[in-house]
Amino acid sequence: MGYIEKRKRLKRENTIISLLIISLTVLSLLPFLASINWKFDFFGELRFYYILIATLIFIYCICLKKWTFFTLSILIIIANVAILYAYSGRPFNQNIHQSKSETISMLLYTLDQQSENYQDLQYILDSYIPDIALIFSPNPQNNQNYSNKNYPYAKNTITENNKLIYILSKYPFINSGTLSDKKGIIAPWITINLAEKPLSIVSVFLDSPWKNYEKYQNARQNILALAEFSKSRDEPTILAGNFSATAASELLQPLSFIADLRPIEGLQPVYPSFLPFFLRFNTKHVYAHPGIVVDNVKQISTSENLTIPLMIKVKPLKELQ
Repeated sequence: MGYIEKRKRLKRENTIISLLIISLTVLSLLPFLASINWKFDFFGELRFYYILIATLIFIYCICLKKWTFFTLSILIIIANVAILYAYSGRPFNQNIHQSKSETISMLLYTLDQQSENYQDLQYILDSYIPDIALIFSPNPQNNQNYSNKNYPYAKNTITENNKLIYILSKYPFINSGTLSDKKGIIAPWITINLAEKPLSIVSVFLDSPWKNYEKYQNARQNILALAEFSKSRDEPTILAGNFSATAASELLQPLSFIADLRPIEGLQPVYPSFLPFFLRFNTKHVYAHPGIVVDNVKQISTSENLTIPLMIKVKPLKELQ
């Protein structure tokens, strides 16, 4: 290859990398403009992909000793990782004061359309025996009896977005109900006694907000209602389920700003299960008031569902005893 050809190839190569770097930078910043246009919020759902592409550029630039592009790709990686980490909940880093308080285990399980998932669910319930099981089905016609001999207390609800939610519990309900707005039911909730103190648990299954503006606004109204409900409770509250957005999304920020709730499950990309960890979406969350901390989080990899079931153990701090 002659000198001129080498120069052309080098120029073309630098142009492509420059365009990729600029595109990743713009895409990483677009979610901060979600207050201007709801569509910008969706770009925040793809941060894992930005990190992956920037990592490939980083490796390529090391091999070719392109140190300027190497530095820029590092900055993109650091920025996106920092944002994901900031909203991850960072489980196990909280000071739990060696609390001897009672721990409650919760299963978050999303059914697929296939009927054989019923056996999968029963296997997980019998094997892991969580204290509370939150079961989500996108098909309300699939209203089977998901009761289990280990769970004498149950509540099932069909929400306004036509989602079926089951709550199975070993604990008796000291109170229960449904959170509604003008359009219908948003989510069921229960109150149990944990360490002789009341604790409310809200089971959430939001519709995808990314289809159109109406869907986004409806999800936004649901989030606002969930935040106001949590703020109004006298006891600590846990919101758990499928939120159809990452914790960093502008859509979910009212949970923190209004109700002082925080995600506590950590970074748990669970959908779709057939993709590697860094290509999945992190849409299943557990939000809680201060004083409720994580004791353990586990993805149940034995399930064949598209959405990986999540098992989480939480406990109250000493000051809530």
